Amino acid sequence: CSEIDRDVFDVAKNYFGVQSDSRLLVAIQDGRAYLNNQKSDVRYDIIVVDAFRGMGFSPVTLGTLEFYQLCKQHLTTDGVVVCNLLADDPQFIPKLKTMLEAFGNVQCVSVGTDGTFACFGWDGPNLGGDELLRRATEIQEVREFSFPFVDHARELRPISDFEEIALSLPTAHVLTDETPSLPRDRVTEKVGRNEPC
Repeated sequence: CSEIDRDVFDVAKNYFGVQSDSRLLVAIQDGRAYLNNQKSDVRYDIIVVDAFRGMGFSPVTLGTLEFYQLCKQHLTTDGVVVCNLLADDPQFIPKLKTMLEAFGNVQCVSVGTDGTFACFGWDGPNLGGDELLRRATEIQEVREFSFPFVDHARELRPISDFEEIALSLPTAHVLTDETPSLPRDRVTEKVGRNEPC
């Protein structure tokens, strides 16, 4: 696990009971740099990209074709990349287009009412809805998640099913590290613990 901000990990430890141990190793480091520093034989079943900065959007560097290729180098054969994306992010459509370019299969589910999408990319076989639901139910029985995991799995759809999004994709560009007009993440001064936001 990689977390760029030590304060976030401190909050997780102090208020949510998260503890680093042999099963959960936490590196205080940029996620892409962390993944890039892993040995070539390090493989993951799931890589979750849940990173937000500045205005609440995910960093562009965690949404380029090169980043997804790096993820794929560290995925198991049936591995999946999961990204949380916000629909009001100015780069939302290009980020989805880039996922479609990088992976053989991309499916999304709208989670909540704030325009948050969980998007899954993988290169394995395209599983049908019944098989996804069977696997989700099996995982839920073991993990006993407190959130509606099976309901979210039931709502998982290919991007083509989201009509408004699908119509925007043909004119969007794929994000790469070399995209000349790629907006960089705005760096803002860190707000102190007791300062007004």
